[in-house]
Amino acid sequence: MALKTEIISQAGTREISPNNLPSSTEVANMQAGMAIIAVAFTIALAFIFFKQAKYQKKLYSQLFNLKRFSSIPCHKCQFYDNNQHLACAVQPAVVLSPDAVNCSDYKSRKR
Repeated sequence: MALKTEIISQAGTREISPNNLPSSTEVANMQAGMAIIAVAFTIALAFIFFKQAKYQKKLYSQLFNLKRFSSIPCHKCQFYDNNQHLACAVQPAVVLSPDAVNCSDYKSRKR
């Protein structure tokens, strides 16, 4: 057990002497590597920002459409059927359109 502790403590400590300093070429390589990492990080952040802006714009347009179509009462009408061929038996031309807001044949469903 004492041997493992001694090896770990020796491996964990490192003396830096003037003879062990990195050369100017190594320092320049490290700085170039750090610059590349910084540029890649900046590009990644810009990409994420533009993607998020695109999704926010899409979400806003979806919310706008949802608000506009929530005023259409077709889903609450007794003549409405969720059928792709004939959604409304009385007014098939205006079903689920903005013209259906003031539908004269609207009757609420009896629940």
